[in-house]
Amino acid sequence: MRKGCFLICLILVCMVLGSCSKNASTLNKEGYTLYQQGNYEQAIAKFEEAIELNPENSDAYANKGMTLFEIGETTQAIADVNTAIEIDEKNVYGYSILGHIYLETGDVNEALEYLNQALIYTDEFKDNISLSVLYITLGTTYNHLEDYEQSLTYYHKAIEADPDNEAVYNALGLTLKNMSRLEASIEAFDKAIELNSSYVYAHANKGYVLYLQEDYEAALKNIQTAISMNSMIPETYNTKGLILTALEQYDEAINILSHAMENWPSYSQLYLSRGCAYYKIKDFDQALLDYAKASEYNNLDGTIQKAYLHIYLEQYNEAVDTMKIYLQQDPLNYTILIDSGIASQKANLLNQSIDFFEKAIEVDPQNVEGYFYKGLSLEYLGQYQEAINLFNKVLEMDEKYEEAELEIQFIQEELL
Repeated sequence: MRKGCFLICLILVCMVLGSCSKNASTLNKEGYTLYQQGNYEQAIAKFEEAIELNPENSDAYANKGMTLFEIGETTQAIADVNTAIEIDEKNVYGYSILGHIYLETGDVNEALEYLNQALIYTDEFKDNISLSVLYITLGTTYNHLEDYEQSLTYYHKAIEADPDNEAVYNALGLTLKNMSRLEASIEAFDKAIELNSSYVYAHANKGYVLYLQEDYEAALKNIQTAISMNSMIPETYNTKGLILTALEQYDEAINILSHAMENWPSYSQLYLSRGCAYYKIKDFDQALLDYAKASEYNNLDGTIQKAYLHIYLEQYNEAVDTMKIYLQQDPLNYTILIDSGIASQKANLLNQSIDFFEKAIEVDPQNVEGYFYKGLSLEYLGQYQEAINLFNKVLEMDEKYEEAELEIQFIQEELL
C-alpha cells in the first residue's frame, strides 16, 4: 500500500503577447492582469473583447482557454486553445497550455503529444520563465509515466532556464522521492525552501519524505509548518494523520483525519488513512467502512486494503467480491489474481479459483505460483492426475519448490 500521497504545484503558462491590433493587444494584456489577480470572469470578458476586435488574435484565444480551464470549463477551454493553434500553428503557448490541461485531467499521453509539439517551437518563447514552465510540465508528465530519468532531464532543463524557480525544485524532489532517492529529494525541497521560505508545498513534501524515512518528529514539524502557512491543503492533514498513526497516537490521528473529512468529504486518501488507524486499534468494522468509502471514490489502495482485511477476518466471499472490483481497474495484476484465487479456494469456490489462476498464468507464464495453486484447486476437486501434472511442471520450472513435491507425495499416499 502506498503511504499517503504526494503534492505538486504546476505554474500556468504566462502569456502577454502583442497582436496585430493595438486595442486588442491592450485588452489581452488587461485580461491577463485580471487572470493573475484571480478575477477569471472579468479576464474572460477582456479576452472576448480582444477577439471581437480581432478574430485572428491567437494569443487571446489561448489566454481565454487557459482561464476557462481555471473555472472548470475544460471542454470550452480546449476548444479555444485549439482555435488559437488553428490561427497560428506556431503558437507555442497554446501547445503548452493544452499539455497542461490534458496532464491535469489525467490524459497523460495526450499531454505528452502537445508538449512535444511545443518543443518544436521553443524559439517562439519570449521569456525563459515560460520555457521553464514547459520543461516542468514535461518533467511532471514523465513522472506520471514513471520514466523518472527523463523526468529528471527536463527538470534540470527547467532549472537551467529559470534557476530561481522554487517550483522546479519541488517537482524535482517529488521525482527523486519516487525513485527512492530520499536524501536527494529532501535536498531539492530544502533548495525550494531556500528560494522561498513560505513555499508551502516544499514544506509539506519534505514532511512526507521524512515520514517515509521514519523521522516522525521532524516530519511532524514540517507538516505543522505547512498547515500554519495554508490550512486548506487536504494532503497535509492526511500526512499528519499518517505520522500520528506511526507514532501510535491513534486517537489524535483519527481526530485530525475526521476533521479534514469535514472540509474535504470526497478526498479518498483520508478514508484510507483513517481506516489504517482504525485497523491498528482493532476496530475492524470501522476500518472496513473507511476502506469501502475510499474504494467508492475509486481509490484502489482502499479497495485492496478492504479485501485483505476481509481475508484476515476469514470473510473470504467478501474478499473475493472486493478483489473483483480491483481487477476491473487493474486486470493484469498478477499478485491480485493469485490472491483472488487463494481467497476463492478458502471460500470453497474451486472452479472460480482455477479461473483466477489461469488468468495469472496468462499474465506471467514463467511464474510457478499460478501452476502450483491451480494444481491445489484441481487436487481439492479430486482431479488428482491433472494436479500431479501441474506439480511436476512446477518442479520442472523450479526443482527446489518443496511444496509441489509434498503435494505429489500426499496424493500418491491418498491413492494407495
